[in-house]
Amino acid sequence: MMKCLKMSKKHKYFLIFGIITTLFQLQLNSQVLKFKAFSLSTKVKELDDNLDLIWQDWDDWRDNSSLIIIDGKKDRIKIFANKTLVFDIVKYNEEVQDEFYFYCVDDEGNELKLELYKKRTKEGKVYFQFYIRKEDIQAVYNLKLLEDE
Repeated sequence: MMKCLKMSKKHKYFLIFGIITTLFQLQLNSQVLKFKAFSLSTKVKELDDNLDLIWQDWDDWRDNSSLIIIDGKKDRIKIFANKTLVFDIVKYNEEVQDEFYFYCVDDEGNELKLELYKKRTKEGKVYFQFYIRKEDIQAVYNLKLLEDE
């Protein structure tokens, strides 16, 4: 005779949230996700008065329409902008809620970590932020998942 496991409402919500997060993680690892950028900000390192390299503030957001493709089947990320950037994914992060890290090698052989964050507007609309962090420059794109349009 089988017994049914009783769960509190709180435990049911955690279980459902865990399943949804796991499914999104699996989707990243095995499918092609296409994002369209709608804005971009950058920051760079510059010399200060003591001749030390320090990070400057983020620039103001500016319109951007780059296409970013995360291809889990080929373990590759491509950014189609003024110049096409290609990153080979070496390793994916452990599952973290709404945060996805990609340990990559760029087309020049440099190792770096790319970051994708799932965000919500005040109205509850989902969007993503994608960070590229290099030694002397950082960029962040605000993105929409193309299936959402």
